[in-house]
Amino acid sequence: MKVSICGTEAAQGSVLQLERMIRVAIPEHSIGTCSRIEDLPHSLGSGAGIAVMVAADESELRQFIALREELDDVRVILVLPGDELAMVVEAQKLRPRFMAFSESNFHLVGMVLRKMVAAFAHPSLD
Repeated sequence: MKVSICGTEAAQGSVLQLERMIRVAIPEHSIGTCSRIEDLPHSLGSGAGIAVMVAADESELRQFIALREELDDVRVILVLPGDELAMVVEAQKLRPRFMAFSESNFHLVGMVLRKMVAAFAHPSLD
């Protein structure tokens, strides 16, 4: 099972914070990164995985949504730039397991990711 963080240059600050937090939360896993949204399916490879998607704005969110068919077997953690209702509603198209905002504490993302990785290892926990 692969874990990949994807965010563009515009979201680089959040991506770096998340990557540090994730490496602490699941140090035994290799973490892939991609800086182009269209590269996310390739960075995860085939089969199930976990994608941590960081959208810097509504346009980037729409780009992630456009990939949803290619990411059908992927569990999603989504980081949005803000909590505007329209964007949160639109983000539901990705069926995220967890949603955070760029201004939030990413510690919760690490905790959720640790639990998701454990559920992959022990499917009865999911």
